[in-house]
Amino acid sequence: MELNTVFSQLIPRFPRMRLDVDAASLATGFHSLSHGLVPLPVSW
Repeated sequence: MELNTVFSQLIPRFPRMRLDVDAASLATGFHSLSHGLVPLPVSW
């Protein structure tokens, strides 16, 4: 639940944040805390 709160606040705080790689190149990992994207390269 805490990560959901954090991620929901990222866009309002960093409105120019963009994915820095092609979405097809993103990898997921089950060893991470969130079982999500590892890594998630962004720029702003």
